[in-house]
Amino acid sequence: MVYDFLTLDDVDVAGRTVFLRADINIPLDPASKRILDASRIQAVVPTIKDLREAKVVLGAHQSRPGRYDFTGLEMHARVLQMYLEQEVKYTSDVIGDEAQNAIKALKPGEVLVLNNVRMLEEENRIAPAEELAGTEFVKTMAPLVDLFVNDAFAAAHRSQPSLVGLSNTTPMVAGRLMERELQALNRVLETPARPAVYLLGGAKVDDRLPAIKRVHTHRRPHQEQLPHGGGRNEAPLRGA
Repeated sequence: MVYDFLTLDDVDVAGRTVFLRADINIPLDPASKRILDASRIQAVVPTIKDLREAKVVLGAHQSRPGRYDFTGLEMHARVLQMYLEQEVKYTSDVIGDEAQNAIKALKPGEVLVLNNVRMLEEENRIAPAEELAGTEFVKTMAPLVDLFVNDAFAAAHRSQPSLVGLSNTTPMVAGRLMERELQALNRVLETPARPAVYLLGGAKVDDRLPAIKRVHTHRRPHQEQLPHGGGRNEAPLRGA
């Protein structure tokens, strides 16, 4: 197995306080700031439902400082409440007194959404895991939670306090979304089905180029195809 990892099936969460790192970074309308697509919020629901006996503290980000869609997560909490069909608490704080008191007041079965973790300056830089263990986020959150559930697959490549740092101090398992994605990667890397067509999406071209290079280097020309299109096609064309 390429990726060997623990899941929610390996731990007892009853009565425990769980920090759930999710990726609910979603598209917002530039003018109204209204949510255009809530599918990432909906995708975290199975994990939260499997944590129904725990006290859940959900941490996430929305965009990054300086961008039009860098907002708090109050809207996200309201949408999550709709999908969960239960009350979802929200705090406009991340690790200050308000957030800490809200975490301590949680009861089993309750869900608290923290404000955008990228409102912390330290969450906007990349650093080694060992260094991240000394950040204010980790030093504040670690004594308050018993378990770290990482369900933020789309952001998991970023070495930041809320994604990597807490794993230095707190037991970590994969959430249901992370579990499903890692299982899919194991299948693709260990026993890939052929013939195959690779479809690589996403707006960040630079993040896709290493994957494209790897596929081109290792693919079997008569069994694997990699069509190009959209924004990813612009860089190779400009370089031609």
